[in-house]
Amino acid sequence: MNRLWPYPWIVTAILLATARAAPAQEAAYDLLIKDALVLDGTGNPARRADVAVRGDAIVAVGRLGSAKAKRVIRARGLHVTPGFIDVHSHADRALAGSNIEARRAPNLVNQGITTVVLGADGRNVKWPISKEIAAFADPGVGVNVVPMIGHGTVRGRVLGTSYRRPARPEEIERMKALVRQGMDEGAWGIGAGLEYLPGRFSTTEEVIALAKVLASYDGFYYAHQRSQSRLPRWQLPSMVDGPTLDGVDGIRETIRIATEAGIRAVGSHIKAKGRSSWGRAVQDTKLVEAARAAGHQVYLDQYPYETYNGGAGPIFPAWALRGGPDELRKRLADPETRTRFETVPNRFGIDSESIRYRSNRPV
Repeated sequence: MNRLWPYPWIVTAILLATARAAPAQEAAYDLLIKDALVLDGTGNPARRADVAVRGDAIVAVGRLGSAKAKRVIRARGLHVTPGFIDVHSHADRALAGSNIEARRAPNLVNQGITTVVLGADGRNVKWPISKEIAAFADPGVGVNVVPMIGHGTVRGRVLGTSYRRPARPEEIERMKALVRQGMDEGAWGIGAGLEYLPGRFSTTEEVIALAKVLASYDGFYYAHQRSQSRLPRWQLPSMVDGPTLDGVDGIRETIRIATEAGIRAVGSHIKAKGRSSWGRAVQDTKLVEAARAAGHQVYLDQYPYETYNGGAGPIFPAWALRGGPDELRKRLADPETRTRFETVPNRFGIDSESIRYRSNRPV
């Protein structure tokens, strides 16, 4: 599989329907974007330029004068930017599914997203990786995809249902073999979900051992870290006998993985979740800045939202979820038990007023 980075340019003019297209004779290019404010993605300020495209590649950027094209977009006053890369995407199920419209991914393209990094939270929609890539390729998808090896997928295939413990040395070797297989088949690296099952029972040493496999492939690692706030969301630290971890510990772990494995690493959707975590962003960024100053390739990504969504698991304690949705519904209907729930969100740094429930998908 060719490893293609994003379709080169997203044109604001098209999305806003304010640009005018005109045919041209003796066209040298397939597409010519005229008189745009070009942001090249390097951090440089916008510059006025024309952008010429032939096939699916940009072949010229600059003042192209009277150049001809099959299609001309006059983009004066509008910006042309590189396509955005979504480094933590859950689009894989839709992209691998049978719904052709979903595979076109208009919801992503209309936002300017042209590349998605998959394997979010350590899960693959299909295994082996070659099968997952084939599902995207036939009959094709509307965005570029970066397939990743799900740490949880690999861990589950080796440990099966006996995953609530650290992996044994021989099991780590089997996981490493699966990582090598996945990289040989076209994966770009490992995606992990260390606050989810089965990843939250892994040790840092296990993850480092798998991440070291990536080094010879120039692969990278990204993770939903073990905690995003004062406490692990699930109240079950992966280090079975270790201390309770918080969001800062999660970032330290990502830095350690990058450092010891000698690879690039990304901590995903970093947030100061809940009032008790407010102000933590300064500490987070200082940790990463120090690691980068020391020569390590560590990054954080952050979404711009004030809220996030999830299932019942993060909100309720483990005892409340025993017996499945029907038993939880009964407990919610009991006034005394419901009162007990009201103290739980504060353990995550989230006050009760901040929580909203959806009724269209009952617990």
